[in-house]
Amino acid sequence: MLQEYYNRKVLFITGCTGFVGKVLLEKTLRCLPNVRCIYVLIRQKKGSSLMERFKREILDSQCFDRLRQIYGGGFEKFINEKIIPIEGDMLKEGLGMAENDKRIIIDNVNIIINCAASVDFNARLDDAIQINVRGPQRFIALAQQIKNLENFIHISTAYVNSDKGGYIEEKIYDPNQENLEQLVSQLLKTPVSILEKNVKDIIGDFPNTYTFTKCIAEKLLVQNRAPNFPLTFVRPSIVGASWKDPTPGWIDSLVASSAIFFFDRFRINKNFKW
Repeated sequence: MLQEYYNRKVLFITGCTGFVGKVLLEKTLRCLPNVRCIYVLIRQKKGSSLMERFKREILDSQCFDRLRQIYGGGFEKFINEKIIPIEGDMLKEGLGMAENDKRIIIDNVNIIINCAASVDFNARLDDAIQINVRGPQRFIALAQQIKNLENFIHISTAYVNSDKGGYIEEKIYDPNQENLEQLVSQLLKTPVSILEKNVKDIIGDFPNTYTFTKCIAEKLLVQNRAPNFPLTFVRPSIVGASWKDPTPGWIDSLVASSAIFFFDRFRINKNFKW
């Protein structure tokens, strides 16, 4: 059923230099090779071209070793046919994309998966807002111009309602919360020194700036979307090492619980490849 649905579909994925985005990209290419193509949004870094970062931080990853084995000498040809890197930046207005690239996305994309986020639990509040709130807002603004969009999938977190106690339903609490946009704008105008001093009062019962901003993002995406706009939230819990795919125990960073998986695997297998 999945292969039939994704046949010749065009995807647009963000966050592929991160763990979840990278795994999603690999799994899609391996299990749904009948997709037409996948546009990948990549922020260019100083000293590296778009293609250099795509190769170094995504394609050269151990995550793609299984695909390299499957396609052998045809791996590079397969990748070139399926993946199209697009230069952009979630922190910039219009996603920092060239007008020609925007037009290509608007005319061709069917499914968007937004994996880009700051997963630093204690990121400075203004930084967390820019990537976790403003980033998705900029993305959905572009998505609503797409001619044949079938779904906008936003990767959120299971802890968006962690400010609440007792039984927590799988829903968005108070999705039409008033003055939320005004609050975000005011926080971004507030001097960093004042934010840092009052961050605990600002986020209230949320444990950190990560869950606070991810919760706000969900509500604002609901408020910002046009009528009948196809919007899906995915709320993963704590992300650790892979179980089986793309290879057992694989991780690519030492954040959150990943460090525990990494050092345990290193203790068992000294030949473990990073």
